[in-house]
Amino acid sequence: MTTPSITYPLVLPSAGGSIRGPSKCTITPIAVTAVAESPFTLSQQVQVFPGQRWNVDITLPVMKQNDAEPWLAFLLSLNGRQGTFLVGDPLRSQPRGAGSGSPVVNGSNQTGNTLITNGWSSNVTGILKAGDYFHMVVGGKYRLHKLLQDASSDGSGNATLIFWPSLRESPPSGTSLVVQNTVGQFRQTVSQNPWAEDVGGFYTIAFSGVEVI
Repeated sequence: MTTPSITYPLVLPSAGGSIRGPSKCTITPIAVTAVAESPFTLSQQVQVFPGQRWNVDITLPVMKQNDAEPWLAFLLSLNGRQGTFLVGDPLRSQPRGAGSGSPVVNGSNQTGNTLITNGWSSNVTGILKAGDYFHMVVGGKYRLHKLLQDASSDGSGNATLIFWPSLRESPPSGTSLVVQNTVGQFRQTVSQNPWAEDVGGFYTIAFSGVEVI
């Protein structure tokens, strides 16, 4: 007999049937920069550090017990900050661009905020568009990126992507890019996440996460 176990990262409870999904998701990009301003000339010097990550704040609609319990089980399964979970932009399950083909990383040792890729449908203007997301699984972690400029594919299905945040590690050549239902990997911001119950039997649930670096 196989003993059930909890495997991270967890996925959010499916918003189907009687289960209700988030009513609000606040996505915050964090970039570590410092600005020193002269008190005499007001000139500025900017120092850019490599730290970049996503933060998310998720609010669920007020719900009755049957809807709430799968969410409470999800939160308890995270065991505070031990476990991780997957979440993406709930309004951007599909790219604005064509997003067609079977895209992969083309070449090893790539760094920074650009990525050479291939495997796209050939000769497509706007294969991905500014604001589109893609994710990769690198070193067992889901890495979520958002395009800063439109990208087009050439006759061989190659495309260079410019995005935020920058790569945390060099993805191996051949790593798949996912452009639909994209997600990042997050950890709760606190070890204790309370929920509220009122005398009418309604539950209020909210939680926050920081991207796993």
